[in-house]
Amino acid sequence: MAPRGDKPKPTARDYEKFKASQAEISRQRSEAGRDIGELPPVADPARRAACEHDLRLFAETYFPHRFNLAWSDDHIRAIEKLQTCVLDGGLFAYAMPRGTGKTSLAEVSALWAGLYGHRTYVVPIGATQELGNALVESIKTELETNERLVEDFPEVCYPIHSLEGVGQRRLLFRGELIRQNSTK
Repeated sequence: MAPRGDKPKPTARDYEKFKASQAEISRQRSEAGRDIGELPPVADPARRAACEHDLRLFAETYFPHRFNLAWSDDHIRAIEKLQTCVLDGGLFAYAMPRGTGKTSLAEVSALWAGLYGHRTYVVPIGATQELGNALVESIKTELETNERLVEDFPEVCYPIHSLEGVGQRRLLFRGELIRQNSTK
């Protein structure tokens, strides 16, 4: 018989139950910390709607940091052609001097096409793999850090913004794992 006040020695079974309960507590804490919660509402539905079929307005509204100079006639023609290609299909090749915004227009056109669902798949292509990767990184950066995009396209940008720059985080939405290539 054990002396008075001494607890019985835990068994291996007790230890396994303890480990399982601690693992469950840890799992629940991890899930709670990874769940992004509910999506915020669209901050300015009128602003978002106004840009849906107007690439130039989208560029001016959501990217004033990129397009802060007056448009030239060549820019306006390029924007109109890009808009037509996105909305109606087609091909368009344009040449403009270095530093006049060709890449920015291409990136913003890709974002506009994808965010509004004008195109299911948008594939940015660069002259080299390195330049193509830079295009993708630039687009990802806008989706993560552009406050107006985060405000008006929360269904796309809020989960990306919630990653806080850590691409390996496995975030949850309503308890379900957010997947990059989800078809839901």
